[in-house]
Amino acid sequence: TDPSLYETTKVNGDSSTATVMALASGYELYTYKRFVGSLRKSGFKGHIILGVAPDVSPQILDYFKTRNVTPKILKWVDCTYKKLKDDRDFFKKAKCSDPYPDIKIRWSRFPLARDWLRDCETCTGPVLVTDARDLVFQRDPFGEGIDSITGLQMYEEHVNQTTLHWLTKWPIGDCKGVYYNETMLCSGTTTGTRAAMLNYLEIMYQE
Repeated sequence: TDPSLYETTKVNGDSSTATVMALASGYELYTYKRFVGSLRKSGFKGHIILGVAPDVSPQILDYFKTRNVTPKILKWVDCTYKKLKDDRDFFKKAKCSDPYPDIKIRWSRFPLARDWLRDCETCTGPVLVTDARDLVFQRDPFGEGIDSITGLQMYEEHVNQTTLHWLTKWPIGDCKGVYYNETMLCSGTTTGTRAAMLNYLEIMYQE
């Protein structure tokens, strides 16, 4: 019902207003160099926002400065959620990311990325939310050949990865009461306009 979620953002091959975000906590310098270095080498001119661990090294922060990366230093807190079907404090010794102690760290990337994007007033162009550890850029994701981004763009896994996989079958069935066989959509890599991405990240957090 919100027409802004289906609007088109014109980029005309200019990535200066675009944003690439990832939760990239606890990696070694070479992992950041592979991710950030290949992205900048591709010609990407926009914002790079990375969530990093509280003990991130000065060497890594110095590298971020040279590559114009905005680090978001996380704060670990005790988790408040409990194991499914169990009243014990299963994650009493585990850590979560403030201010979202009620969800696992890997799930907190959705509200964290929403907050980072919402707080970035100059992030007006299209947005790519992705994984950092296993990604190398071969070209600017919003550069030459990309004229515009419309709404939200999801990406399918390999055809053999379907919603019947145990990773998705049981939560879809238990939480939604439905079962179907479709190609799985990747939650690690998503592209969209600013408005569509903010809406998507909010929905993922609520779910």
